[in-house]
Amino acid sequence: MAKPVTIRILGDASNLEKALGGVNDKLGKFGKVAGAAVAGAAAGVAAFGVSSIGKFTEFETGMAEVFTLMPGMSEEAMSAMEKQVLDLSNQMGILPGDAIPALYDAISAGVPTDNVFQFMEDASKLAIGGSIETSEAVDVLSTSVNAWSESNLSAADAGDYLFTTVKLGKTTMAELNASLSQVAPTAAALGVGLDEVGASLAVLTAGGMPTAQAATAMNAAIAELGKSGTNAATAFAELNDGQTFNELIESGGSFEDAMVLIADSGEPVLDMFSSLDAAKGVLALTAGGAEALSANMDAMGESSGAAGEAFATMDGTTGRAVERVKAKLATLQVQVGEKLMPVVERLIAFIEEHWPKISEVMMPVIDAVTEGVRMFADVLKGGEGDDSFISKFAVYLRDIVWPLIVDIKDWIVDNWPTISAVFSAVFGFIVEEVLPRS
Repeated sequence: MAKPVTIRILGDASNLEKALGGVNDKLGKFGKVAGAAVAGAAAGVAAFGVSSIGKFTEFETGMAEVFTLMPGMSEEAMSAMEKQVLDLSNQMGILPGDAIPALYDAISAGVPTDNVFQFMEDASKLAIGGSIETSEAVDVLSTSVNAWSESNLSAADAGDYLFTTVKLGKTTMAELNASLSQVAPTAAALGVGLDEVGASLAVLTAGGMPTAQAATAMNAAIAELGKSGTNAATAFAELNDGQTFNELIESGGSFEDAMVLIADSGEPVLDMFSSLDAAKGVLALTAGGAEALSANMDAMGESSGAAGEAFATMDGTTGRAVERVKAKLATLQVQVGEKLMPVVERLIAFIEEHWPKISEVMMPVIDAVTEGVRMFADVLKGGEGDDSFISKFAVYLRDIVWPLIVDIKDWIVDNWPTISAVFSAVFGFIVEEVLPRS
């Protein structure tokens, strides 16, 4: 039988061992980093999930308030409307939390539910282009549409007129929202359109009159011209061959025609109107033969698309890009929260079912924590405490740490001139010597 032969290979394997050791070390570090990354990602996902549940409950509560305005609405119709709100948020880049109250206001203002989301889209564009809140845009548009409902004024046309008013005058969309209601009912009732109101407000504000005062002046002037028996109504009829202001409007004339007539007559405006507000407004509107008002009316005739242009300009900014991303994330959270709600509901049901046992276990813990907090506060206030860790820690903070902090504070105050001089010297050295060489 042949004997086994042993062959020994001699050589320095230290480099190989070092290399293998280095690989193992790197793999170990990689494992730690990967583990930390996975743990961090898991924590982030969990936090996102918890936040999503909160976002969904807020969304659900807000939509429930909207549904109170539509009693008898089916579950299917509710689900469809909820989806439309999320679609609007994604499309227009507005947060669901902003869209829902605005939707509530729109429906409450009488916007038909079959057209409310077109209205909301127009209001969103007005809000973005006019730099106002969505709820403010809903307010000013619903005021306009409701006031001029008999003339079938659409939200889109109203937005165009309002933006043109802002462009021609010295006012803002927020100021128009706050003031339009002062003149809209009177103007609409007497047949003066939103375009005429807007053109007039633009003239008055461009001349330096605040928006609220301009709206008051417009309202007073229209009311005096339209109310039978007033000085203004009587004087206007005399200027217009016996035809009253109301008859002028009913026959197809306009508020602009009335102002041009007054301007051309040379009649003292202050004598025509009993209200000083009305007189001031008409004086400004009829100045220079009412040319400014006529020019503004021409611009109103070409105002189609003004709201869309303003929206496009503002929507192209970086700030709006950020808002769109925020809206998409918020919408996603609502959708994720809805998916997680069955799990939450089961947890809630379990807690409710077993609450007596849970409370029995938890109450001693809560009592202990409460007592510990009370003891900690009592010791900090100067109480004697006991031998427990909480009491000893409170004594340490009270008797050792706090006096040390006070001493340091006092030392800094006492030596502040020296300290500030040192800081100034170091700062000067860095600026004059270190930075130039770097």
